Formats: sequence, C-alpha cells, structure tokens
Amino acid sequence: MSKKSFFSMFAVIALLMITANSCKEEEIAVKGVSLNPKTLSLMEGKTGVLVATINPGDAANKNVSWSSSDNEVATVKGGVVTAVKLGTAKITVTTIDGGYKDVCDVTVTRDVTGVKLDQIEVGLPLEEELILKAKIEPEGASYKKVEWTCSSDDGGKVELTSDSLECKVLAKELGNVTVTVTVKTESGEKTAECIIHVTAVKIDVADVELDLKKPYTLIVEESFNLTADVKPADATNKNVTWSSDPAGLVELEPNGFQCKVIGKAKGKATITVTTEDKGKTASCEVNVIVPGVDFSKAKVYNFSGDNKWEGYEYGPLAARWASMNLKHVVISGREQMPGGKGQPYIFELDDLKAGKTNNFTLMNRIGIWGGNSGAELNGIHLAHGRAYSCNMHSDLSTWPVRIYYWPDVLDPPYSGFIGSEGVPCLKEYMVPKDANWPIPGVDPGEDFSSYNLKLGDSMSVDIDENGNGYLFLMGRRMLCVGRIQVKNFTQLGDLKLDILPGFQSSAELGLTRPPYGYKSYHRVDGVQNEYIYSGTYELVRLVDRDGNKLYTMTYFSRGGDSKGEGGGCAARVINFNGARYLVTMDDAQYYGEATIAIYDITKGATTRLALENFDKSSDKAPKFTFTLGTLFVDDWGLAVSTDFAKDGDKKLYIVGSAAEAGFAIIELPGKE
Repeated sequence: MSKKSFFSMFAVIALLMITANSCKEEEIAVKGVSLNPKTLSLMEGKTGVLVATINPGDAANKNVSWSSSDNEVATVKGGVVTAVKLGTAKITVTTIDGGYKDVCDVTVTRDVTGVKLDQIEVGLPLEEELILKAKIEPEGASYKKVEWTCSSDDGGKVELTSDSLECKVLAKELGNVTVTVTVKTESGEKTAECIIHVTAVKIDVADVELDLKKPYTLIVEESFNLTADVKPADATNKNVTWSSDPAGLVELEPNGFQCKVIGKAKGKATITVTTEDKGKTASCEVNVIVPGVDFSKAKVYNFSGDNKWEGYEYGPLAARWASMNLKHVVISGREQMPGGKGQPYIFELDDLKAGKTNNFTLMNRIGIWGGNSGAELNGIHLAHGRAYSCNMHSDLSTWPVRIYYWPDVLDPPYSGFIGSEGVPCLKEYMVPKDANWPIPGVDPGEDFSSYNLKLGDSMSVDIDENGNGYLFLMGRRMLCVGRIQVKNFTQLGDLKLDILPGFQSSAELGLTRPPYGYKSYHRVDGVQNEYIYSGTYELVRLVDRDGNKLYTMTYFSRGGDSKGEGGGCAARVINFNGARYLVTMDDAQYYGEATIAIYDITKGATTRLALENFDKSSDKAPKFTFTLGTLFVDDWGLAVSTDFAKDGDKKLYIVGSAAEAGFAIIELPGKE
C-alpha cells in the first residue's frame, strides 16, 4: 500500500469516529412531561384515556410509567384509567428518562339509581308551608340538575321555592296537588312525587302503622327498609322520627316515611316510629343474627366403635336408628323384643354429654311384637316428646303393618286399640298384593317372598306440635312410599301406597329385581310440604308429600355395587340461625364406613335454589365430617340414620347412627 493510500484510509476512519461521537453527544434528552386532561371525572365502571406529551417532542426516550394513588378508586394501565369505586385518586405519569412527573386528578362518581321524597302524601292548610326534601340514591351519586314542578286536576294550587334538593311548598288554593322532583343525569331522569292535600283547616294525625307486623330476622351488615303509614292520608303534619332500643344493635338511616335498618350486632332490637303530631307510635322487633354455626367450636360425643356404651351388647342390626330431642336420645335396632340385641335405649342428652353412658332406660314395649320374624320392628322416632314406631309386614301379607305409639317416651305403649292376635297399637293395616305395588316387570299375583319388600323397614315421622302430619313407610325393594295422615297425634288415616318420588326402574339400574336398600323421607326443617327423599340406590331428591319431584341433586351418585357409589343417605335439610345445612351419611352398606357430613347450602332463596346452587358450585367440600367407629359386621343390614334438635339459635345437635357401629352426637354452637 502506498503512503498516500494509507493516509487516505486513516482519514476516513477518523472521520467516522468523529461522526459517531458527535451523534452520541447530540442525543436529545427529556426535559418534561404534561398530561391531558389535568382532571377527569368518570362513573363507576367506566374508562377514560390520559395522553402524556413529552417535552421536547423529539426526545430520544419517550417511555413512561403510570401509577395510581388509590387502586381501590381508580386503576391505570398505559394511560387508560378505569373507575373502580366512588372517591378520588391521583394518576401520575413518570418519564423513564429524567423522572419527570405530571398528575391528573380523577374523581369517580356514581350514577343516580333513584330519588325519594321524605313525604309521599301530606295535608297542608291554606297559607301554610312545608319543606319537601329529596334524597338521591345511591349516596354520592352525580347529577346535572334538579327540577321541582307541580300539577293539579281539581284546582288545588301551591307555590314552590326550590333550592336544589329542598323545596318550600306554600298552600294557595284548596284541592289536591302533585309535587314532582326530577333529577337529571347523564343517563336520563329519575322522579319522585308527593301528593299535597290543601285543606281549609289543620287535620290531626290519628294513627301510625309499620308495614312489618311480625318479628324480622336480620343478618349482621345486611339491611332492609321499614315504611310508616301515617293516618289519615291528608293529615297536616305527617313528619315522623325513628329510634331503636337498645342502642348499637342496628343502625338507622331515616328518610321520611321510610327507614333503612342495618344490622350491626347480635341481639333483639325494637324499632319505633313516632309522629311529630300527637306523638303516635308503632314498633316492630328485629332479631339481628350472625348466621350459621361455629364449626371451629364443634364438640363430638362419640359412642361408636370401641367407644360403645357400658351395658350395650352389639349384635346384628343393632344401633340402626337414632332419634333425639333436647332431653332424650333413643338408640334402637331391629331385634327389639326382650333379649334382642337392638332394644331401644333411652338416654338423657345431658348424661351423654357428661359421658354417663351407663345411665339409660330400656324402652317399655309391653305387649308389642313385630312382623315377619316376630321381633323385627322399625326404630323409635321421637315427635314432641312422644314416640312412634312400626313393624315390618311380610311379603305374603300374613302380617299386618302396625303403628305403635308412646304418649311419652318413658311411658308404656298406647293400648287403646287391640289389633289382630291381641297386639296393642294405634292402628294396623293389611298390605294388598295387587296393582298398588308399582314394581316394573313383576306380576301382581307373583309370590313376593323372594323380593324382601317388607313395608315398614324404613319409617319417617313428620308431625307438628299440634299432633298433625304424616307417617311415611318405605320397604326394601318397594318403589313406592306408604303415607298415613295423622291428626291429634293418635288419629290415623288410611295407608296410601301411591307415592312415587321418581325412582329409576330395575331395568334402568341394570338389575333383575327392584333395588335393595334403606330409605328416608324427611321434611325440610321449617318448610311446609317439602321433603328430602334419599337412600341406598337413590339420588337425593327434593319432593313434596305426594312424591312429586321438585329437584334431583346431581352431586350424590346412586349406590349399587361393592365399590360404594352411594352417599347422601339419611339426608336432611336443617335451617338454623339464618343458615341452611344439608346433612347426609355415607351408605355404610357399600362404603364399609359411615361418615356424617354437613354441607352449607345457605345460598338460595328456596330449598330448590339452594340445592341447585350447591350442585353448580365449584366448592362442594363439607363444612364438617365425622366417621363413626369400626363396623363390626359387613352385613346387608348396615342402615344409617340421622336426626337433630335445636336449642333456639344457640346450639344445633345432630345425631347419626349406623347398624353395628354405634352413634355419635355433634354439638354445634350458633355464631356469636
């Protein structure tokens, strides 16, 4: 390379280096940032856009970051502001180069959902005046304008002097006038009216009434509205005041004739409305509750497995049924004759809670004997201090179904009626072998002995405090349910065998004969004509007393083989302390164990909606479970049962039992 070429190349490289350094030195820095707009007003749920302008416009690095002073009020992403809830927040933009900032003040508003006047109808003497007050809902909602107008169809006249949400009304001519307030918003208009009766003289208040006539149960932090009716409608001064006693249980938000009542603490409060004129009053009682039970404080009194009670001899089909009230717990099996191993044991609930298992009484069964084996009776079922039971009929109808009754669980059995073979009972029924047996594919004239039908093998009792209700009798392989109406505790109607709660047929189940299993037909606690039907081979169904299906649950599968596809047996729905619970037990016959499970199904205005919501929910875990002790015999007779008792809203007791295993009582306190 020549010397001249070398120097030429060196000059080019030097020039390039100088140019590069010059470019680097001339990179334009950020000097500031500004937001547009500086203030922004948005309705809840709406969005707005902020534009950040970098100064100078040809700055090299125009990247920025965004932040909100209160993300619970408004959030920001890439300059897009989302209004979350009522309030104010500052949206800040910050340049990456230099950290320059600017701020936009964001106000989140609410749209008006309604407007109310403190007076709905009032009398006003000539040349007198009153002040009408309007209240915008919800509180803090934004509006553009408030207008007051009046109209009359009979010559009545008033003068209006308004100041936004208040309006002075001056009576000028006799008649009836409708005063209307109109609130104009971005989305439209909301109105409310008050009828003014312009009268010649003052009309006194005669009375006041509340729209709530019965005690109301209110959950803490929930609310409802009370409305007062001041009489007569054209009384001159219809102003009222609201108060509660004792203080602190509820919070009142009065608005003229209406008052919003908000639950604040557990207890009973009396809400009183008082008229300004004549001091007339009306009151109602509100019971504020914290709903449900406190599962963290549950106590279990376990008398199953190795915890069997002193003096009890386990044997086939023992401890098959449990029934209870706040005083007694009765545990019974099927071999209830003297010497049988399933005799009914009567315990005091307080004794069991204290661990006194040896202080029991054997139930008086003088003269009573059973069905096809002479000893097989259904369990003892308590009802308002009384007790009921029945025997099982034989498949060939050689034994009648008898209903037994004890006026008190500690009394001898009722002996006012002597049935066939000299057996005392309330009434007995011969079960026909005819078309009333709705068994698909079975000839009514066929010998039923191999089917083990045995009506009365399961029994449910639904009797109110006046002694009126129903007994439901079920059989092992019967597809129908027997129903007997009860009046005054001891008057029994006919046995009806026409209740079909919609079971699947044997063919649908893939069986050669009707399915074998135990069933229950328990009324939904506190609800008329709603029952939970469940059992082995059965889904959990909500039905009425005629067997009409109201809802079939999908969560609990049908039992049917040794793998134990059952669950949901002995099911009940219990309403307690403002909450609703579904109680079930596993099908011990197939599971090999018996677990009491309690599910919260409070969500839903009705029982049906509650069960539907539970089926649809993703969280189906029970709130509480307890598994009874070892099942001593793997036997076809491993039936399970449940019952409950409530001590007001203070405590809920649930008892569950399983044949061969024993029983357990769960004590659940109401939430404080």
